Amino acid sequence: MKKNNIACLGLAMALSTSLLVSHMEISRADERGKATQKVETKDKKTEIEKLEKELATEKENLRKKEANYTKEKGLLDRYKKDKDKAEKDLKAYKELEKTIDEDISKIGSKEKLEKEYSELDDRLRKEEDQKLTLKKALEVAKSDQEKNASALNELTKGIKNYNPNLKNDLDKKEEEYKALEKSIGEHDKKISQIEEKIKTSRDQLETAISNENSISNSIDDKRAELEGVREQIKDSAEKFTLTREAQKRYEESLKSGEKADPKILDQFNNRIAEIEREKAANIEKENRLNNEIKDLEAKKAREAKQKEFINQELISLDKEKNSEDAARTQKKIQAGQIQKEKEELEEKIRKQNIDPQVMDKINELEGKLEQNKKQVANGQKLLAESENNIKDVKNKISTNKENAKKLEELTGKKADLQKKIDQAQKDIKSNQGAIDKAEAIVDNLKKDLEAQKLKTTEIQTKLYRAKGIVIPRRKDRDAEKSPEGKNKKIDEAKKKEIKKHINRLKEAVAENKISVKAGEFLLEKAPKQIAPVKDKLTMLINNAKYIIEKSEKVMTKLEGLVD
Repeated sequence: MKKNNIACLGLAMALSTSLLVSHMEISRADERGKATQKVETKDKKTEIEKLEKELATEKENLRKKEANYTKEKGLLDRYKKDKDKAEKDLKAYKELEKTIDEDISKIGSKEKLEKEYSELDDRLRKEEDQKLTLKKALEVAKSDQEKNASALNELTKGIKNYNPNLKNDLDKKEEEYKALEKSIGEHDKKISQIEEKIKTSRDQLETAISNENSISNSIDDKRAELEGVREQIKDSAEKFTLTREAQKRYEESLKSGEKADPKILDQFNNRIAEIEREKAANIEKENRLNNEIKDLEAKKAREAKQKEFINQELISLDKEKNSEDAARTQKKIQAGQIQKEKEELEEKIRKQNIDPQVMDKINELEGKLEQNKKQVANGQKLLAESENNIKDVKNKISTNKENAKKLEELTGKKADLQKKIDQAQKDIKSNQGAIDKAEAIVDNLKKDLEAQKLKTTEIQTKLYRAKGIVIPRRKDRDAEKSPEGKNKKIDEAKKKEIKKHINRLKEAVAENKISVKAGEFLLEKAPKQIAPVKDKLTMLINNAKYIIEKSEKVMTKLEGLVD
C-alpha cells in the first residue's frame, strides 16, 4: 500500500516536471529563436556582405559587357544598313546604266555618227553644186524664153489679124479632147467588163432556175411514188385484216368437230407472213422516200437562195452599168462640144490670112517659146527641190551634231556611273566583310553576355537565399510586381523563423498530450487513500490541457501567417 502511494506520488511529480518543462518551452520558444537568429545573423551578415560585393562586381561586368555588346551590335546594324544602301544604290545605278545604254543604242556608235556626218557632208556639197547647175540652166532657159518672145513679137508686129492666144487655146482644147477620149475609152472598157459579169450571172441564174425546176419535178415524182407506196401499205393492212378474219372463221369451224387440214393452216400462215413482209418493205420504202424528199427540198431551198443572190447581183451590176453609160454619154457630149470649139479656133486661125512661110516661122517660135516655158517651169521646180534637199541635209547634219554631243554626254555619264557602280560593289563587298567579322564578334559577345547574366543571376540567387528571400517562379513574377507580392517577398525570412517555432510547438504539444493521457491513467488507477496526490495530479492535468489548447491556438495563428 505504501509502495503504491510512493509510485503515484513519483508519477505525479514526474508529470508536474514534464508539464513545467513544456510550459517553459512554450513560453521561451520565441526567446530561444531570437537567440539562435542572432548567432546565425552574424555569420550570414559576413556571407551577405561578401555576396553583395561579388554581385556588385558582376553587375558592373554585366553593364560593361552589355555596353560592349550594344556598341558592337550598333556597328553591325550600321554595316548592314550601309550594305543595304549600297545595294539599293547599285540597283538604281544599274537601271540608270540600262537607260543610258538604250539611249546610246538609239543614237549609235561614234564611228557610225562620223561616217554618217562624212556622207552627209559629201551629199551637201553635191546638192549645192547641183543647185548652182540648175540655177545656171534656169537662167539660160529664161534667157532663151526672152529671146524667142522678143523674136515672135518682132515677127508679128506688122500683122493686124494675128492673135497669139488662138494657137494656145487650140492646143488646150486638143489636150482636153484627148483626155476625154481616154476617159471614154476607160468607161467603154469598164462597161464591157460589167456586161461580161452580167452575162455570167445570167447564165448562173438560168442554171439555178433549171436546177430548181428539175428538183421540183423530182420532188413531185417522189411524192407521187410515196402516195403509191402508202396505198400499198394500206392495201397490205386490209389484206392482213381479211386473211386474219378468214383464219379465225376457219379456226371457229374446227371447234364444231371438223378435222383441221394442215395445208389450209399453212396457207393462212404463209399468206400472213407474206403480207407482213410486203408491208415492212413498203414501210422501209416510205421512210426512204421521205428522207429523199427532205434532201431534195433542202437542195431546192439552197438553189432558191442562190437564185436570189444572183438576182441581187444582177440588179447591182445593172445599176453600175447604167452609171457608167451615163458618165460615158456625158463625156461624149463634152467631146463633141470641144471638137466643135476646136473647129471654130482652126477657122479663126485660117482667117488671119498670114503668109504660110511667116506662119511657119510664127509656129516655130511659138513652139520654142512653149518649150522655153516648160523648161523654166521644170527648172524652177528642180531648183525648189534642190533647195529642199539642201535644207533636209543641213537638218540631218544638225541632228548628227546634236547626237554626237548627246553621245559624248551619255558616254561621260556612263563613265561616271561606272565609277559609282564600282564603288557601290566595293562598298557591298567591304560591308559584307565587316558584317561577317561583326557577326562573329556579336555572337561571341552575346554568348559571353548570357554567361555573365547567368553568373550574376546565380550570385543574386545565393544572396536572396542568404537573406532568406524566396525567389518566385517565373509564372509568379507578375504577381510579385503587385504591392501584395512585394510584401510577401519581404516576409519570406520571417516566415522561415515562424515555421521553426511552429515545429517546436508541435513537438511540445505532442509531448504534453502523452503526459496528459498518462496522468489521467494514473488518476483513474490511484488509491483513494492518497487524495492529496490525486488533487495535485488533477490540477497538473488541467493545466496541461490549458497549455495544449493555448499552444494549438497559437499554432493556428502562426500557420495562418505562413500560408
